[in-house]
Amino acid sequence: MSRFFSTERVRLFAAISLVLAGLLSPEIQAAGVPLFDGKTFAGWEGDTATVWRIENGEIVAGSLDKKQQKNDFLCTTKRYGNFELRLKVRLTGTEGFVNSGIQFRSERIPGSHEVIGYQADFGHGYDGALYDESRRKRMLAQPSQEVLQKVSRPGEWHDYRIRAEGSRVQLWVNGIQTVDYTEPEPGLPADGIIALQIHGNAVAEVRFKDLTLEELPPSVEAVECRPRGGLPHFFAKAKQGGELRVAYLGGSITAAPGWRVQSLAWLKERFPQVSFREINAAIGGTGSNLGAFRVGQDVIAGRPDLVFVEFAVNDGGTAPEQIKATMEGIVRQIRLADPTTDICFVYTLSDWMVPDLRAGLFQRSASAMEEVANHYGIPTVHFGVEVARQLAAGTLVFKGEKPTPFDPAADPMLFSTDGVHPLVETGHKLYTEVLVRSLEHMQQAGSNDGQVDLPAALRADNWEQARLVPITAAMVDAGWQRVGPADDPLAKRFENRMPVLWRANAAGGTLHFRVRIPVEEGVPGRQVAIYDLIGPGGGTVDVRVDDRPAKQVARIDGYCTYWRIATLSLGLLPAGDHEVTVTLTAEAPKKRDILFERNRSDLEQHPEKYSPNQWYASAVLIFGEALDP
Repeated sequence: MSRFFSTERVRLFAAISLVLAGLLSPEIQAAGVPLFDGKTFAGWEGDTATVWRIENGEIVAGSLDKKQQKNDFLCTTKRYGNFELRLKVRLTGTEGFVNSGIQFRSERIPGSHEVIGYQADFGHGYDGALYDESRRKRMLAQPSQEVLQKVSRPGEWHDYRIRAEGSRVQLWVNGIQTVDYTEPEPGLPADGIIALQIHGNAVAEVRFKDLTLEELPPSVEAVECRPRGGLPHFFAKAKQGGELRVAYLGGSITAAPGWRVQSLAWLKERFPQVSFREINAAIGGTGSNLGAFRVGQDVIAGRPDLVFVEFAVNDGGTAPEQIKATMEGIVRQIRLADPTTDICFVYTLSDWMVPDLRAGLFQRSASAMEEVANHYGIPTVHFGVEVARQLAAGTLVFKGEKPTPFDPAADPMLFSTDGVHPLVETGHKLYTEVLVRSLEHMQQAGSNDGQVDLPAALRADNWEQARLVPITAAMVDAGWQRVGPADDPLAKRFENRMPVLWRANAAGGTLHFRVRIPVEEGVPGRQVAIYDLIGPGGGTVDVRVDDRPAKQVARIDGYCTYWRIATLSLGLLPAGDHEVTVTLTAEAPKKRDILFERNRSDLEQHPEKYSPNQWYASAVLIFGEALDP
């Protein structure tokens, strides 16, 4: 395996992709709806005669004057599956086990005052913990003492956030995440009531207010292949022979010499009359947000006949609404450029996504992508369904040490060493086998009738207008130099992704441009960013947008023992014209402080790598159009 795919480096890609996601696009989230009207118990049921009451727009239970004898619950009349719940809670008490909690995916136990299911716990020593009430009767996950000290404010109001999606449960208290738990046990209920608890055997009072809930899309049933409209134009062209171009747009799993290389080899064998040309548009550690900006340059410019899109892992931490907007942008750009270009979504997985698949459900990212695929009739393949099947059968180990010598035919098969990136000899081979049989299904599914209609957009905020605009000489001053493969090793290394690359070597080098953000109904603004490199020799830039306060940004981060593609976010800009100026400053970043502790030894051993203070930039990532500077 090449140095680029060393084990240490590929382990960083998932984390880096989340950084890029945050830089390019804030989460798009639907507004929550109130669960409590502040006046009545409409939508709730429980003992509202003697236990639960309403005071000052708050739900209240218990008293500081007498003991609450037993647990009691106020329950919603509606059931919820995937959701995000936000509320405020305050607990006070003087005697006994002063405790409360919020039940979810729960049920009342017939003939009992108890409830069974997950509980987001609340009370001294248990704030932000996840308990399994009346079922396994134990803590499933809880914060460290260090986190507890940060979030706990006895007797005060606390902000509580609960997110349940598929088999994953996440809890936050006062803005700090306390639990990120993935349910390993299959077959547990995926929906249920929400209930507020007052714990028994205590002199205590609990208050709840500002309860809002956002229902999240249901997880999609895990099916290996949904052929939908198939790939009719591609297979029709393959039958005729000639040259066909196959593009692979994705992250590090696609960049590796695995399923991409193996599937192209299969196509060449299956259609010997065709001269296949590969368009490798994979960049490790990137998701569909950057993909929507670069699809024009990296994919469409190559005039593909078939495009595989793989972002399910790197989009794993992105909000579903954001995923739909970016993936739809990719689809619409491809289809508008050539309606006969066929598209196929492929879904990969990482270790924390496995429980959902074993429970028969797609992970969040794949579920969101399915909505786009349904709308446009795009076939989809989930490589992980077969992985989950073999895990259940005991014929596959998802993550383990790779022995020396390594036998790919060993039983059980070792899939990966890091829980994300499949081994080329085994995991990638399995991915390819799944794709091959899925392609055979797709060949039977669609027929080319000559009708190619692009449906109306699924989302008004989709990324169809995302553009990558190369930096020109008119945008830079004399402090910049255009570099190429012959005179700069980084220009040579990134030539395929950054055919235009500029380098600012000294303080004062300035990039200046203007951008026009279009007016779009229901869209408050668009992100603008600069497509650049960060690395050990990166400097500090001064960023100015219109009359906003300037900000200084280092073009090095904790991972930067090497150079890699990145984005410099300029923020969310409203509709209209904007002026941007970015200048390399004389102030060098405090590189030792920025680097993760494990990477500081590299600076000490190779100080020459870190001595330059440069900035490499390639393009502007915009919606709309770039104006003359």
